[in-house]
Amino acid sequence: PTGLKYEKAKEWRIPCVNAQWLGDILLGNFEALRQVHYGRYTAFNLQEPFAPTPHLVFNLLDAWRVPLKVSAELLMGVRLPPKPKASDVTAQPSSKRARIEDIPPPTKKLTPELTPFVLFTGFEPVQVQQYIKKLYILGGEVAESAQKCTHLIASKVTRTVKFLTAISVVRHIVTPEWLEECFKCQKFIDEQNYVLR
Repeated sequence: PTGLKYEKAKEWRIPCVNAQWLGDILLGNFEALRQVHYGRYTAFNLQEPFAPTPHLVFNLLDAWRVPLKVSAELLMGVRLPPKPKASDVTAQPSSKRARIEDIPPPTKKLTPELTPFVLFTGFEPVQVQQYIKKLYILGGEVAESAQKCTHLIASKVTRTVKFLTAISVVRHIVTPEWLEECFKCQKFIDEQNYVLR
C-alpha cells in the first residue's frame, strides 16, 4: 500500500483491494463486490496473493477426489481404429508445400570458399524448389541464415525478412537470371551483369 496512486485513491475515497478480491469474483463470489472494505481484501502483505479461497474451489476438486470406475466391457468397446498399412495408402497429391529437406543434397562438391551459399526471397515455393535443384546440381548450397549467405536471389527489391536481414551482410544480391545462366554454363559465373537494380 504505497505510491502516488494508492495515496490518491485514499484521498478520493476509492477502495483499494488486493488480488484475492478479484480472484474471489472470478470464482463466482459476487458478494465480494460489496465487501471491498473487508479485512481479507485490504490486507496487502499476503504470502500468496493469488491463492484461491479454498471453499470457492472445493467443488472444482471433486473430479480428483472421486475415482472414476470403468467396466472391462466398456474398455473393450473402446478401440482405436487400425493404422493403414503402407500398401493400403493410395497416392494422393500432397497439398503440403515441398520442403527443402525433400530435395537431395548437392551432387557436386566445391571447396568452401568457392561454394555459394544462397537464399531466395520473393518467389513461390514451387519456383524456389526448381532453383534449389539447379543450385545443387552446380554444387551450391542453401544458406541456413542471412549471416551465412553469400548470394541473395530476388527478382525485385522487397521488404521480406530475408531481404532486409541479408542486405547488410550478403556479398551479392542477384536476379534469378544469374542462376539460370550459371546452369547453362554448368558453373558459377561472375555476378556483375546480374546485380539486382
